[in-house]
Amino acid sequence: MSRRRTAALFRRVVQEIRRDRPSLGLLFIAPILVTAAFTAAGAILLEAALGFLGLGVRPPTPSWGGILADARLAGGRAWWLALFPGSMIFLALGAYSLLAEGLLGRLDPRREAARGGGTPARSNAV
Repeated sequence: MSRRRTAALFRRVVQEIRRDRPSLGLLFIAPILVTAAFTAAGAILLEAALGFLGLGVRPPTPSWGGILADARLAGGRAWWLALFPGSMIFLALGAYSLLAEGLLGRLDPRREAARGGGTPARSNAV
């Protein structure tokens, strides 16, 4: 199929979705947003790991992994050299993971249905 026909088909599908069910568009964009957030966290971790191994960016450019590798050379005398870049990696990965989980919980209607529509179940036990 040519590129022009694919683009026309895609436009037609998007128009039908908007016309019939306006909220259905979120079903298509939600997995993309969640995947992008998890991919960003993975990219940060990969860059830090490669920088730690010495396979990342060259030394004048700072890298969290490169800073951790330099801190390893300092030994236990300067513990703060490893604490701050390590905690920044941890916070960045946690933030992107929480963002992805929040987007997934907010935009995925299947998760909402699995939770029972968001209304807590009442107990008749005394």
